[in-house]
Amino acid sequence: MFELKSNSITTTFICPDCGCKFGQSVGWVFQGIHVVADCVCECCENSYYHTIPTGHAALFPIAFSQKTTKTRFDESIKVWLADPLINSIRNNDKVECVILKKTIKKSNEVILLNCLDNCYGHVFLKLINAQKYLKEFPQKGLILLIPKSFEWLVPFGIDEVWLFDIKLIDLKKQLLGLDNFVKNEINRFDSVLLSEVPVHPDLSNVDLSIFLKTEKFKLDDFEKKSPVITFILREDRFWLPNKIDAFLMKLSVSKGWMSWMKKYFIIKQNNLIKNLATKIYKKSNGSIKFYATGIGKTGVLGSMISDLRSNSIDAKIELEWCELYSTSNIVIGIHGSNMLI
Repeated sequence: MFELKSNSITTTFICPDCGCKFGQSVGWVFQGIHVVADCVCECCENSYYHTIPTGHAALFPIAFSQKTTKTRFDESIKVWLADPLINSIRNNDKVECVILKKTIKKSNEVILLNCLDNCYGHVFLKLINAQKYLKEFPQKGLILLIPKSFEWLVPFGIDEVWLFDIKLIDLKKQLLGLDNFVKNEINRFDSVLLSEVPVHPDLSNVDLSIFLKTEKFKLDDFEKKSPVITFILREDRFWLPNKIDAFLMKLSVSKGWMSWMKKYFIIKQNNLIKNLATKIYKKSNGSIKFYATGIGKTGVLGSMISDLRSNSIDAKIELEWCELYSTSNIVIGIHGSNMLI
């Protein structure tokens, strides 16, 4: 972990201008998803920013010059990780954000667990690390930084939660006022450590019920209970029956046609699910139940499938869906359908 009450953070910094590995941190900036060190190269004396190795930046470090256009990062992360960070600081790609602070208890020494991310699954995987810190560092308080829509997942035992009332997509930008907010808040404590936030925690050692407030499916009952299959649907990514439709969807996205083509893809998706449910139902001799969840209620799924989809979600709906998943023998969803939950 990294001590935030010290301006100098010790780790390996590599200058994007000359490649020197002996840069010195003179401060840090809390961007949002990332915390970046403000560095001065000891070789070429250029100033640059370098990610502190937390979250995905621990696997994919990013460095970019403050005076030149030089950058240093793995090309595979350019679009989804590096460019958004660099643009947020270099090109002032910033966004206003309301931060709601909720204090549950007080400690003098705390750990900051930054769960901010523009991807739902990434936020959830970062949040899971809370169990480790609550268990292994009981003498320290734990503060979560998390999007407001994830508040229902906050586990019992933390000291504070800082809620960010903002759309996930906007979290790739720099959050205006966050850096000053964090630097003012940490003055209240004797010690503030920044978690590394591993993004690939060992899920086999995690009790998800403390986050989901729902007991997991009992595997011993898998063949004893009447089978239940739940589909999680999306209206921005689709189940597609053939390569032609897959190509048509990519073309619609690239050409900006999706507002006209969306209904076509949803009807195709609904028909695929209805047909699949019918085939399974016949094979099971009618001894199976089907449910559907997901955001968006476009089209009909037929009388065989109990449609629990919703046009909007809140904590109540999230918990109802979790209860359904915990009683389902099988849950089926396309990538990005919150299958981690």
